[in-house]
Amino acid sequence: MGHENAPAGTGSSQRLAASQFATSLMATGTQATVRTDLTEMRVSLPMMRPSDTLVMISLAGTTPDFVDIPRAA
Repeated sequence: MGHENAPAGTGSSQRLAASQFATSLMATGTQATVRTDLTEMRVSLPMMRPSDTLVMISLAGTTPDFVDIPRAA
């Protein structure tokens, strides 16, 4: 199985940007999954492989969950 790209965002603007980014990736034949729920993001982390890519979209960049989740990955 190949690698997965996982754009993530929780606000409406972030969700839209993540969805558009995922659509662009899929147009190139790259698998992409958008996660918009923080619990779903945390549950998905252990399933990620070293070849997977996690892209988190934040307007502020200081949301505590968005700071902690990449550290756990």
